[in-house]
Amino acid sequence: MIEHPLYSEYQKISPDVRKIYVVPKINYSSRCTDYVYLLYKDFLEDKDSKLIIECISIFRHYEIILSRFRNEKSLLHYHWLEVTDLKSLAGMFWKLFCVSIFKLLGGKLVWTVHNK
Repeated sequence: MIEHPLYSEYQKISPDVRKIYVVPKINYSSRCTDYVYLLYKDFLEDKDSKLIIECISIFRHYEIILSRFRNEKSLLHYHWLEVTDLKSLAGMFWKLFCVSIFKLLGGKLVWTVHNK
């Protein structure tokens, strides 16, 4: 089996990584065009994948903090932040709080710059 390039990159950051927390959530109703789905497709469709891909919403950001207390072999991959209205702006503070605590507890973060 050929090593997936993304898996190789994750291993450079955390050699024993087993789980990737991904933001934003995958839009499964648009699999053919959803960037995040297409990026992780090989892992999601392979039952024997070396990586577990876990997409998290704003309501599940606390899980990245809990992952540090469980000593999970995981990292967080943030693709982009979305602020579309006042409600999502308020949620941004919660997201940044969770990411900050995650990092303070030793979590590894990949932050992708898109459309530069």
